[in-house]
Amino acid sequence: MSGPRVDDKIVSYGDAVLRRSDIDILRGPRFINDRLIEFFFAHLSSTHPSAGAGRFLLVPPSISFWISLCPDTTSRIEAAAPLRLRDRDLVLFTVNNNADVTLAEGGTHWSLLVTRGATMFSSITIAVIA
Repeated sequence: MSGPRVDDKIVSYGDAVLRRSDIDILRGPRFINDRLIEFFFAHLSSTHPSAGAGRFLLVPPSISFWISLCPDTTSRIEAAAPLRLRDRDLVLFTVNNNADVTLAEGGTHWSLLVTRGATMFSSITIAVIA
């Protein structure tokens, strides 16, 4: 019998999956990755009463990444439409400084972009180390 592998699935929560390598990041000191953020967002969305009512939206990093780097404006608008951004009281986007769509796990820091409808409310740049 073989030992644990880095890509072993440890836990899933909704559509979010954490693997052994993600848990290892939390042992620090390392920068958190998009799967950890997505897992945390999934947990918050399911446990906070306002999320169920559609008042706020926590956009997973993969969606934020795609929307921010999609070269076609029409496709970007079509992809964002189901998110109903203008109908939300608050929308949180996590973005990082990776501009290379071919590089997984790229970037050196995360930023939190907070919007209210179509109006940007605040942007906070953070470097999160577990």
